[in-house]
Amino acid sequence: MNNIKPKILYLYKTGRSFIFKNKDYSNDFLYGYDFLEKRGYDVDFLDILDLKIKYSLFSNLKTKILAYYFNLNSNYQELSVISEKINKYDILICTTNSIAFAASSLKQKKIIFPKIIFINQGILSRIYNLKIKSLKYYLLKKYFDKNFSSISLIIHLGKPELIYFNSIFAKYEYKSFYIPFAVDDIFWKYKEYKFNERKYFLFIGNDLNRDFILLERLVKNNPSINFLFVTNKIFGSHSNLKQIQGHLTKKLLTDKDILNCYHGAIATLIPLKNTLQPSGQSVLLQSLSTGTPVIISKFDGFFDNKFKNLENCIITDNSNFNKTLNDYLSLDLLLINSISCNGRKTIEENFNLDKVYTEFENKILSI
Repeated sequence: MNNIKPKILYLYKTGRSFIFKNKDYSNDFLYGYDFLEKRGYDVDFLDILDLKIKYSLFSNLKTKILAYYFNLNSNYQELSVISEKINKYDILICTTNSIAFAASSLKQKKIIFPKIIFINQGILSRIYNLKIKSLKYYLLKKYFDKNFSSISLIIHLGKPELIYFNSIFAKYEYKSFYIPFAVDDIFWKYKEYKFNERKYFLFIGNDLNRDFILLERLVKNNPSINFLFVTNKIFGSHSNLKQIQGHLTKKLLTDKDILNCYHGAIATLIPLKNTLQPSGQSVLLQSLSTGTPVIISKFDGFFDNKFKNLENCIITDNSNFNKTLNDYLSLDLLLINSISCNGRKTIEENFNLDKVYTEFENKILSI
């Protein structure tokens, strides 16, 4: 095996420069950058939306067409401008589909040359519910196929998406792997669960696969229960609801603030629409790491089978979510404490940064 470690460039959308400079944030969304740096790799990163790019009319039009018809974005223009810098590296780690597909297109045109690793977290949800014989399905699948052809390694953050990917892109199965999202279990420190010290049900998140209609219904149907929502979504005024604006890249709250929110919660709520995307993953893992139990929807993209109902979390149908929330308040405290402890243990044994990114490193060295 070649002992020379590759030079690696991480390409993020935005917000990571701030994380690197601030100890009040976890390393969860660096996707292994700090781990590889500690392992002696020559790694660098770019927040590409922070670059001052003057867009061409053609590129702007192409981006708008992709966004309007296929719910896709492209960072082709940004990567084109920095192609000379990109070519100084052996490997690109692309953390969104808009970056990965732009890189793939540039590689096919022989504008950039590094190997491409794509961290996929839901791209196939765009076609999952489409009719197989529909024109939109055909065009999207063809577009995906073309881009996957130039990508060296596809890392799926959810097992169901890996299985679906391998079923429709079987020729790329050899470079398609599941590696879960990982959380910093030292930062998201465990706090012993004492029910009488917990004050509210917590919700955190902005992504469109969260079921915000169900969430507001929970607030309306339970006026005697307190809720804390950390989200950019605006809800109506309710006496039992406190709302805090929160966003991953806008840094309205620090992760230390979020940690305190977890430690004060009776449980964390993750109501989801049915999707193949591994939605709610980071919140589930962070909350369990802190010892706060999670009530989460069943959905097709539930990313790992290590999560068991009433063992290390609580899994429910959306139709029963309100009942499950109220039943939780009547659970035996010994069972709640067991769920809390088992949740933390699950994170330590399966989803901590060192374990997950050791596996990631091995995959990097295989390409």
